[in-house]
Amino acid sequence: MRKLIGTLSMVWVFIFTVSAQSINDIWVIDYVKIKPGKEKEALYFYEQNWLPFRENAKREGFIKSYQLIHIKRQDNSLFDLMLMTEFADSTRFKSMEENFRGVMSKVRPNGPLFLNELRPKEFMEFVNAAEAVSIVSRQVKSKQ
Repeated sequence: MRKLIGTLSMVWVFIFTVSAQSINDIWVIDYVKIKPGKEKEALYFYEQNWLPFRENAKREGFIKSYQLIHIKRQDNSLFDLMLMTEFADSTRFKSMEENFRGVMSKVRPNGPLFLNELRPKEFMEFVNAAEAVSIVSRQVKSKQ
């Protein structure tokens, strides 16, 4: 009986561990600071390039979701944009570079689009990047 309980306990721990790993989505979050007076160029760049890449990657099943978050203007903000990409599992996360290369060549075969011909270094800088794991996720339907 003790062996049976021990074996069942080990099986339960294994199942729980495997299940827990599969529900922990992986997020890549980039923090971007827009240079003074260059908000139009930065937003245009992300709306014309980053968003279509993510839309296509989601359709292809390479990513689970994405968000482009614009922080309301604050005098001391460390960043202005958060670029968030969610991967359903570590396999898709590890294939990110290869998958995105194909997406970019399909969506923008002639390269990214720019407003006023300014390049990214001229209108923004990456402040930080982070990899994160979802611990709890809930989808709440709004009542209308």
